Amino acid sequence: MKSRYIILYSALLFLSGCKDWDYDHTFLVQGAQDESENTSNSSWKNQGFTLDEYHIYKQAGMSPYRNDSNSALPWKEANIPAEKAVEYYQKWKTNGVSSEEAVYFISHADATPTQFKQAMAAIDAHYDIINKTAEEEENGGINRKVVIKIIKKIQNGTPANKAVLDYIQEENKKAVNEERAQWPTDILQSCGDIPRSIYTYTISNDSQNPYSVNGKCYTIDTPYQAVKWMSDHQVIIIPMPQVSATNFIYIYSDSPFQNDKVAIVKGVTPQTFTNVFGGDNVIASFEVIGYK
Repeated sequence: MKSRYIILYSALLFLSGCKDWDYDHTFLVQGAQDESENTSNSSWKNQGFTLDEYHIYKQAGMSPYRNDSNSALPWKEANIPAEKAVEYYQKWKTNGVSSEEAVYFISHADATPTQFKQAMAAIDAHYDIINKTAEEEENGGINRKVVIKIIKKIQNGTPANKAVLDYIQEENKKAVNEERAQWPTDILQSCGDIPRSIYTYTISNDSQNPYSVNGKCYTIDTPYQAVKWMSDHQVIIIPMPQVSATNFIYIYSDSPFQNDKVAIVKGVTPQTFTNVFGGDNVIASFEVIGYK
């Protein structure tokens, strides 16, 4: 009987010890969780988030780190209240837009995800004809400022496709005006338009008709052309790169021809020359009206 009592007492002590271990183990796990929570909270605190903001953004699955697509930092820096920021974030996230991008479009155009989606679809449809920087061409992207301009047109009631086409037309006109500003007024008045490179003539169907250049203006980068001097006022030029054996052009200048500059020429009545076989060749002819 005594032996049974000892065994039973020992068993009770063992079970009591297990209970104490379980309690201690739970305490240790809870302590580790608290420490992890404090470490996570400190990351938010170091970025300037309040405890309330931490709980709101944390519950929404957002991050305190700037480079994360789900970062809460852009929203805070834009002074958008946390509850509103989470609402915006959830809507923009479904369109694959990062927090930083979403805040940009909201801050600059008060844009909605739907307007953004419409603008991007229209841009993609007309991407090939949009004027792009070299960097945009290389990366296959488009400047956010362009997207903003198109979004604002959409907000004003313009259909997305028309908004993009209107933007392209405006940019092309702007580019032409900027180019025209670089030319002397007398040249523009004489030519009626911006002189184009002579190469645009030599590769066109017009090169088969020497009369087609009459009254039109071109630039000839003469240092890079094959020049045959007839006199100091007259030259025969073979535009380079040569695309046809008939692309000879005749140039006349009132003053000695300056072969070291870009000549601005205007088409005149074609001149006729006798070739080595005794036949006549009518070739496109120009007079020099200036230099660049």
